[in-house]
Amino acid sequence: MHIKICGIKTLPQARAAVEAGADMLGFNFYPPSPRSISPATCAQIIRGLDAAGLTHVTYVGVFVNAPTAEIEETLARCGLHLAQLSGDELPAALAALRGRAFKAVRPASPAQAEALLRDYARHDAAPALLVDARVPGAYGGSGVTAHWQAARYLAERV
Repeated sequence: MHIKICGIKTLPQARAAVEAGADMLGFNFYPPSPRSISPATCAQIIRGLDAAGLTHVTYVGVFVNAPTAEIEETLARCGLHLAQLSGDELPAALAALRGRAFKAVRPASPAQAEALLRDYARHDAAPALLVDARVPGAYGGSGVTAHWQAARYLAERV
């Protein structure tokens, strides 16, 4: 299991998450989100962590329906390791990012999890799937619990 703390907006938040044992830090680049951050601020936070020697975590950019070129530019500009695709991206988006992305899925049942597994997990470019809660019209960060049985179904098969 890996722990990802998402919605990081400041260096003190990032330091606290790393010191608490986070494996991954998530930086949100979806402008409608209250946790959205600019690439410049993200890069500054990562430089601060690097300067403090807190480099044992994976930095993840969270994107919703962003163009591949924008994602790649943000990954490079900020020093991010991976992109989390949290929107309606198709499996081809994972392939386009060549192993530097994973897909957040929102299954409402084990049957939907099976369909998502067929679509996304078969791509060698996707190192993992992230199970998020299904909330119509929302792309994560809703405070709603994900469907545990669907998550278990995926975990047993991936």
